[in-house]
Amino acid sequence: MILNMKFVNFRLLFLLFYLTPSLLHSQTGWVISEVTSGAGTNDGIESVLYIKENKIKSVEKQQAFIIDLSRWQLTILDKHNKGYWKGTPGEYLDSVREFALGYLGEEIKRADENDRPYLEAMYQDLMLDISLGNEVISFIGELPVEIIMTDEYDRILGYPVNRFIVYADGIRVEEIWLTRETDLGDTYDYAKFRAFTDEMSWGSIFQDYRSSETYIHLQKQGLPLKTIGINENGTNSITHVVSIEKTDIPDSFFQVPPDYQPMEFPYPEGLF
Repeated sequence: MILNMKFVNFRLLFLLFYLTPSLLHSQTGWVISEVTSGAGTNDGIESVLYIKENKIKSVEKQQAFIIDLSRWQLTILDKHNKGYWKGTPGEYLDSVREFALGYLGEEIKRADENDRPYLEAMYQDLMLDISLGNEVISFIGELPVEIIMTDEYDRILGYPVNRFIVYADGIRVEEIWLTRETDLGDTYDYAKFRAFTDEMSWGSIFQDYRSSETYIHLQKQGLPLKTIGINENGTNSITHVVSIEKTDIPDSFFQVPPDYQPMEFPYPEGLF
């Protein structure tokens, strides 16, 4: 559930539905610590989420990300170089595509005669994708989503949790351990957040299952404290919430630090 933007990896989605401060302009927000492991990570990835008034800040070791749903703006902070990039979700996607074109162009120049046709085909597909623009990322409908509540129970952070299994188009894609004994607020604009993240996605002819009414309905039932994401190759990524705290968060925490300088788009490492 950390916001690792090496390529729009949104493991925090299932939490954000719940976390809205109760008073307008209140300093109170939510601080959530979590660890994600598996699916290509040698060690657990630690992250801390700060959520208040439709603003989300995800802090990792080298970088941080701020999503402001009111301004429809993404900010990427490079902690090592003390730089920042700001833009809309669409501008983020355009920058990633530009990087992909440049990357593939360089790879084609270096490729041998066996690999070059494959890379050139990828390049042409990408050019077509970009030329079509929003038509490519428009959805033609939802994949059928089914969620099964099991009779398995456990306790996490002292809360009783129930195991749910999520199927998209008949394929198991996620397991959620959810508690109904938390009250972090139920007015967070999850639909708006999903629209924000969908706009950043590379594109698909089908809607993300997490944007389906069935999935959203489950999120309204309580708070997930553990999720298991199941990839097509069978590998799993597991995210554990390790602490939740309601505390005062100043508005300045969601702003760019004064000693940071504007920078070019921080092209993601390991994009391909």
